[in-house]
Amino acid sequence: MSFTLLTLVFGFVILSSAYPAPEAKGLLDSNDIKGKLDTGKGQEMFPIESYQSPPEVAKLFPYYLTGYDEEDRPIGVIDLGKWDARSWAKKGKEAWDDLERHAEKMLYILKAGVHAKNFTDESNVTRTVTDELGLIVDFDGFSVAQATNPKVVTFLTKFLGKLQLIQHRLSYAYFINVNAVASALVRLLRPALGSAFERIEVYGTRTSDWIPVLRRNLPADALPEKYGGKAGHKPLVFYG
Repeated sequence: MSFTLLTLVFGFVILSSAYPAPEAKGLLDSNDIKGKLDTGKGQEMFPIESYQSPPEVAKLFPYYLTGYDEEDRPIGVIDLGKWDARSWAKKGKEAWDDLERHAEKMLYILKAGVHAKNFTDESNVTRTVTDELGLIVDFDGFSVAQATNPKVVTFLTKFLGKLQLIQHRLSYAYFINVNAVASALVRLLRPALGSAFERIEVYGTRTSDWIPVLRRNLPADALPEKYGGKAGHKPLVFYG
């Protein structure tokens, strides 16, 4: 790592200490039929259940259902390192609002258990197999340019911090490819995540550290090839 990059990373670590821990509030209940977007001029309402992200937003800010584990828990993947919110912010307020809605819809899907498997019991009542889920957050590509942009940091801590509100559903999570810059962001998130952080395992950029863990704990046919899964694997549901 160059001296300049090391200096920037160190500066971000100091900066992260000065940021207030994001409050995990405002996440939508699964029974809500409308979402709320803080536009700075009050709360704009939008129908979160039926909301579809614009194609460009979905392409540039991907998340997806990659499969199910041995306990039939859905496994979500957030490809966070590809979320170039810094460049997107230059498109203006309307585009930024689209990104915020996209993130709200992602959180809604996680909390509402949209992809939970169902079964019919002996009384002919449909129930979910499990309310729990697993999560992989991939920081590959997360850069100094992202981390030193206050608007981006506020956005990421706001939405990742809200994972604390699904701690009752979160069985486990893996933060992978956490480089020095991303490590500072994770450090910033820790107070907001609260007890949910106890379910998160954080790994660096060496695949030899975390691929064996994923392969040991998750089915190969539920993982992308780059995470140690089977060649040709495709997500079950792709939101990007």
